Amino acid sequence: MISDIRVSRPPKCSTTSCQRLIYEDIDQARGTGTLIFQTDISHPKLLPAISGHVCNHVPLVSSALYADMAMTASDYLYKTLCPSAPEVGLNVCAMEVHKPVIAQIPPPEDGQHIQMEAHADVQKGEVTVSFRSVTWEGKLIENHGHGLVKYEDPAEWISEWQRKQYLVETQIALLESRVETGRAHKFLQGLAYKLFQAFVHYSPKYQGMQEVILDSEDTAATAKVRFQTTGADGDFLCSPYFIDNLCHLSGFIANASDLYNSDMTYISHGWQSFKVPNPRAISPDKEYTCYVKMMTQPGNITAGDVYVFEGGEIIAVFYGCKFQGIPKRAMNVLLAPKSTNKRTVRIK
Repeated sequence: MISDIRVSRPPKCSTTSCQRLIYEDIDQARGTGTLIFQTDISHPKLLPAISGHVCNHVPLVSSALYADMAMTASDYLYKTLCPSAPEVGLNVCAMEVHKPVIAQIPPPEDGQHIQMEAHADVQKGEVTVSFRSVTWEGKLIENHGHGLVKYEDPAEWISEWQRKQYLVETQIALLESRVETGRAHKFLQGLAYKLFQAFVHYSPKYQGMQEVILDSEDTAATAKVRFQTTGADGDFLCSPYFIDNLCHLSGFIANASDLYNSDMTYISHGWQSFKVPNPRAISPDKEYTCYVKMMTQPGNITAGDVYVFEGGEIIAVFYGCKFQGIPKRAMNVLLAPKSTNKRTVRIK
């Protein structure tokens, strides 16, 4: 862990998720750089993004927030190390959180702080990131997870998606036709999120799925998504509200389908890869269509790829969204509320 703070000037990069750049070491000649951001998750713009995502009555920092933080740091590092280079795609992959961050509600007087450390190597085309809880002065409390962001050519992603697009569109059309025959079922927003409440409670700002068509037998679904947030809800590179809304159809299938074991709760293990060529273009002013087919894997795991359409084009893909089945009786051990969280978290 790097402990000395070398940034005393006003930071060049500050967002709702990456609030303070406390360490920066850039070597343009070698194409390497290291950053450390420290963020108070009790910040009034950030806390609703955490307290609005409640699992087993526990407000958790979600994979979506880690992804935005990783993308923000990786974007800054690339533009600093390669200021004249063309735009690059940020492939957020290998994200592993072995110890979730639980928000303390009400927050401590000094706030609740996490650090993200990011190391970029442009020659390797990648950024490694790690996350840890710290005191307000930066002393380590606990390590939480790590991940990888790869610098890639988004044109190659788009070329691949164009070859697959008609196959996905065919599956969406098939689901829509099955509603007419009764094999698939359509849920509007309210009922869809009530079914979600078996494990995850989402605040209204996270309830972007306007309608869902689910074929439980085929474990496939499509959803119309319109975000419920505005720019006033935070300054992000790719808002965690957006990321979660676009991929949580996979969790809906895992926890709402009648084919899966009702004695199990399926909790997210993140994804293998998240590719979005233009994250800044994702907007609450647009409507998106998502599709996923989940497949069972050994060890009570279900996984699938989520395709995101804007109009007639694929604009993002979450590869390998994975959910682990956990016996419901074990959830209070795995996600036990801390003493400061024993009261019910109210979702606003």
